[in-house]
Amino acid sequence: MSVNPEVLQQLTAQAIFNGNRNHDGGKDGETGNPIEVWRNAKAEYISYPKGRFYYGDGTFYDYDAGTRLIIMGNQVMDTCETPWCSDTVSLAFDQLIRDRKAPVRVLELGFGIGITGNRVIQKLVGRGRGEYRVVELNKDVYERSEKWKERWEKSFTGTSHEVPGTKPIIKIVLYNGEAGEVAKSLAERRKKFDIIISDTFPLRPEDRGINDLLYLPTLSEMLLPDGIFAFYPNVPGAEIGSEGQMIAQQYELLNPYFDEIMLRKSRLKTAPDYKYLWGKSGPLTMIPVAICKGLKV
Repeated sequence: MSVNPEVLQQLTAQAIFNGNRNHDGGKDGETGNPIEVWRNAKAEYISYPKGRFYYGDGTFYDYDAGTRLIIMGNQVMDTCETPWCSDTVSLAFDQLIRDRKAPVRVLELGFGIGITGNRVIQKLVGRGRGEYRVVELNKDVYERSEKWKERWEKSFTGTSHEVPGTKPIIKIVLYNGEAGEVAKSLAERRKKFDIIISDTFPLRPEDRGINDLLYLPTLSEMLLPDGIFAFYPNVPGAEIGSEGQMIAQQYELLNPYFDEIMLRKSRLKTAPDYKYLWGKSGPLTMIPVAICKGLKV
């Protein structure tokens, strides 16, 4: 996932390697420019089997086998978050006021495992045309996204729902760079988007839950007046997230830019060792979906 530049400038490389998501392993003692450290860090993809998690009271739930992305020991993304990605994309498109055949332009910050990207492309294929741009800082993840792009482009034959038997016109653009810098460049080029989705990696504990909102001054310039902004609102360790709500600081950062903030609940079956989705009572099985609209211009 991409990283906020202002946050990075305040960190040492050691702080990044210590990580702020609970992690599996990790390295110590490396130095260098934090942005370059994260850019060049090895990305690992681990698979885990399905299983069953028991709470202290004897209740349980079954979770599916999955894949987890780990960078510098940090748990960055997990396929158990797929319901949130799907719910976020679906709600964003549902709230967008567009003709069914009108192209939709989407910008995402942070590619991760590509779950959100898959859902966006599926929506665009259903419309027959559109544009998807995504920013990713880590080189390994970016290279994986290039292969992902190739697979999708090869599949764009006879899959348009609007005109059966025709090739959907979908443009996919990948950026290997820091999210804030790329966003600023796009804004300077007067790029506009119908939907912007931000799910970046929080490096400092105090930025958990608000790291995606630190880009708002720039992102608001690129969002069309009737566009939709979505972000990852869950705050690790905050029990309020398990109730499908947001924290006060998120509202404080969003209110100057949007007239309406919609909240929905996304139900998960979290792999128990994915500690980023833990609350006080254990793995979270519900996190909020946040959709912002009514841009204040």
